[in-house]
Amino acid sequence: MEVMNDKEREEEVKKQIRSLRRIALAIFIVPMIIFVIIFAFLIKAKAADYDYDKRFGVFIGIGRKDIDKLNDYQTVIIDAELFTKADIKKLKKAGKKVYTYLSIGSLEDYRPYYKKFKNLALSEYEGWKSEYWVNVADKGWQKEMLRLAKAYKKKGVDGFFIDNTDVYYQHKKNSIYKGLVKILTSIKKMNTALIINGGDEFVTKYLKENKSLKKIADGVNQEDVFSLWDGENTGTQKEDVTKYYTDYLTKLSKKGVHIYLTEYVEDDDELEEKIAKYCEKRGWDYYISDDLKLD
Repeated sequence: MEVMNDKEREEEVKKQIRSLRRIALAIFIVPMIIFVIIFAFLIKAKAADYDYDKRFGVFIGIGRKDIDKLNDYQTVIIDAELFTKADIKKLKKAGKKVYTYLSIGSLEDYRPYYKKFKNLALSEYEGWKSEYWVNVADKGWQKEMLRLAKAYKKKGVDGFFIDNTDVYYQHKKNSIYKGLVKILTSIKKMNTALIINGGDEFVTKYLKENKSLKKIADGVNQEDVFSLWDGENTGTQKEDVTKYYTDYLTKLSKKGVHIYLTEYVEDDDELEEKIAKYCEKRGWDYYISDDLKLD
């Protein structure tokens, strides 16, 4: 039998240690690789459970009795006045992001605060008999919008879907512009998400002055970019209008603003496919409805 000297013995020990390290590393790495593969598969499978067009849905025309209509959607827009705190908790427990509709630029005659503020009506809202453009420069109105926002947040909503900043387009006064900014910044300071619906002239002016929407919004939703609702039927939007909106929204997207589209299409698969492809290519969310009531 050959007897190893001290140096050979030392080399043999080092060799065995290296071998043990490789085995230990393999024991650690292989399960990790398997875990990562399984985790990635599960994430992909979960994502596959939702079609791209079910990531976002606008349902401001429904009440709590129709809550099941929200089942397939990830981000939902509701009117929190028509839902309880328990309803919203149920939606969030199901993994949904819940935004509430809040019209800061118009006054609807069916709202509980209508009588208190009807003297602030500026003009009729064409196409909507029960609605009026409102003087957002009024401090009382500003406080009421903030009060409502706080009440809805207590109900548990994740954010706000702000409507009718187009009051600035209808009544282009600096006081109206400043009133909108005041309301939006006050709500955004509540550490909540905020999507502005429409309001391209207001948003463009604000962006030009501030270079960013961070203090007033995280996202912008635009209706009728590709589709057109004439009050009775749906159709295809005029090309120049589509180009205006897509250019405008692309500019916002490059500024880090998340883009949402709400389109009204009835029995037109070709138009629906066009909207879907356009949005999915850009990572924009979209909702296609066949009913202006959004119910």
